[in-house]
Amino acid sequence: NFRAFVVTRILATLGFCVTPFIALRYMAPEGGSLRGSTVVSCGAAMTLGFSLASLFLGPLGDRCGHRLGVLLGVGMQMVTLLVLLCIPGLTGCILAYAGTGVCNACGVVSSGNMIFETCPHGHRMAHISVGNLLIGTPMAFAAILAGLLAERSSLSVVFALCLGLSLAALIWCLVRVREPRALSLRPA
Repeated sequence: NFRAFVVTRILATLGFCVTPFIALRYMAPEGGSLRGSTVVSCGAAMTLGFSLASLFLGPLGDRCGHRLGVLLGVGMQMVTLLVLLCIPGLTGCILAYAGTGVCNACGVVSSGNMIFETCPHGHRMAHISVGNLLIGTPMAFAAILAGLLAERSSLSVVFALCLGLSLAALIWCLVRVREPRALSLRPA
């Protein structure tokens, strides 16, 4: 279950390396040609989305388990990517940043708890370290590779590719990752 969760997070991370590109999208003609100061102001929606989602995800995870929050986060990635692909202008910019905040909260609250809950307790520190290394390494390169792809093609191609990776993460999580609280623990 730990390995299955790590694969989910890697796919989800690769599928949502787009935060640096939100400003570029909405300042470009296809995104509505918003002024830089407007886009920066819209960025406040990311903090609002993060705060509200964090308030919701903690109690949800306590009651229903954190796998549900991971699934919600990946689903919200897909919604946010569709916003980036389909909704130009001020409304799209606000929604994209708010969605990004929700996705970030799911990564911190739900995924953060899942990494702890899916580790065998006898080797917890080793599993957490390896898991974070495996998840963090693709994060370091994803935005760089996405930037190179955007230069060679377009932001829309990057967003569409990320949508496909997010769908793969969602399906993988649904099929392979189990709620840790529902699994019996074997002795370490």
